[in-house]
Amino acid sequence: MTQIDPVILLVLRLTLAFIFVTALAHKLKDPRAFSAAVAEYQLLPSVLLIPGTAALLLLEVLVVLALVLPGLGRFGAWGAVASLTLYAGAMSVNLARGRRDIDCGCSGPALRQQLSEWLVLRNATLVALAVLAAQPTTGRALSSWDASTVAFGVVALLLLYSTANHLIVNQPKLKALFPSYD
Repeated sequence: MTQIDPVILLVLRLTLAFIFVTALAHKLKDPRAFSAAVAEYQLLPSVLLIPGTAALLLLEVLVVLALVLPGLGRFGAWGAVASLTLYAGAMSVNLARGRRDIDCGCSGPALRQQLSEWLVLRNATLVALAVLAAQPTTGRALSSWDASTVAFGVVALLLLYSTANHLIVNQPKLKALFPSYD
């Protein structure tokens, strides 16, 4: 089994936690809108919609807690793998059905994201990062310099994630401006 430096694990786990907290905040702020987004996927029977939505919210809360609590980071990372894979699968099923016009439900109403292969790729990339975050540490003791490395690493990954999200959201506009863009 590959062992990862503790700084890299912290960067990955804190980045994933922040991404999940941000997504969770939008969902908890307006749970009805999130439930409506889940309903749009047409994967759950109506009788399971409310319990299914509640289960997704609970899973995300548990993922965040496990990612940030000492000793539970590996569990949080595997929880992130499971939830991100579930979401990517739901997106893929709807893309295969030709249903691109629905909102992914990832970022709340402020950043509506229609389903696309790019969202599936984004989630697959996050799954790969979560798998790395689930690896055991080398056991190296952290130094005082490591705190700044972790902080800058998290900020860098979050900026890349935000940039990717905005490119995905604006892809239709980019296609209109640059017809050869794809």
